[in-house]
Amino acid sequence: MTIILAAASESFRERVHERLLEAGCETIRVAASLSALESGVRECVNPTVVTGGDWPSSRPFVRVAVRESVPAIVLSGVAPASVARAALAAGARGALDAEISATALAAALAAVQAGLTPGLSPLVSNRSWHSWRAARRTKASLAPSACRPIL
Repeated sequence: MTIILAAASESFRERVHERLLEAGCETIRVAASLSALESGVRECVNPTVVTGGDWPSSRPFVRVAVRESVPAIVLSGVAPASVARAALAAGARGALDAEISATALAAALAAVQAGLTPGLSPLVSNRSWHSWRAARRTKASLAPSACRPIL
């Protein structure tokens, strides 16, 4: 699988490049500009574009991928739910938290290559997930025993 890492931010590219290597991606091309992405997409066979950083600055990279009929995944760390909605509306095939684990990123890339759209659940960080579960448990412990939900 060929990954084209496309983003204007050098620090984002470096961070995500390391994560992609950890995820087992062997063929990673880097595109720092839209023209580099356009030529990279045309030269590669079945690539997947990984972009992100600040939204909407990564939107043009998604647009190029969509125009070239190539799947794109957006990685974002700021307000991931709102970014996910905007990225998916722009045509991205997945929108994930930028701090996603290498294992989860590998699974998301495989899902996109298989024609699937990764769900929004990866957008919830472990910290948010545990806070939500703790709140649910607190509410459950306050509920009458006959009405307690099964967690």
